[in-house]
Amino acid sequence: MSDTYDDIDSNTEYTERAYQTREIATMLDMAVPTVRKYSQSLERAGYEFIKTKGTGKQQARLFIEKDVSVLRYLKQLRENSNTTVDEAVSIVIDKFGKGAIQAIRHSDTVESEQHDKQYNELLGLIQKQNEMIQGLYDRLDKRDQNIMQLMNDMSEQKQIAATEEDNESKKEKGFLAKLFGK
Repeated sequence: MSDTYDDIDSNTEYTERAYQTREIATMLDMAVPTVRKYSQSLERAGYEFIKTKGTGKQQARLFIEKDVSVLRYLKQLRENSNTTVDEAVSIVIDKFGKGAIQAIRHSDTVESEQHDKQYNELLGLIQKQNEMIQGLYDRLDKRDQNIMQLMNDMSEQKQIAATEEDNESKKEKGFLAKLFGK
């Protein structure tokens, strides 16, 4: 079995190792039918196992570490006490809860809320940055306008100075022409 659950009928991505029924039977030194019987009893009591995609009998249970602990404890209860399977299942569910899926889904919800909060914080930061960038653009536009105005003023001053020089030159020329008769 792979370390991810690509074939699980869920939108959630898991990264915990999953075991098949025969692997659990070997790990816990139990017969495969006993693992199935205990799993079915747990499911009737509301415990949820991860299942592969498919429908009906095509779905296979996948066992994660918490499920292994649950089945190990159930086996110990049955071996060390005079409890029925249903009584042992009830004790196991009281101790462990109704399955790893609920724990994963709850943590997904908490993670999702944390991601939403982080997303909103980042969105706020991006909006502030955009406002700052727009402010910088506005300042640059204003600076460019001031530079253009200064260049226009300088150009006008050069034209005025050139006109004044021409007038001075003409006056001097007119004076010299009068003086020399030209």
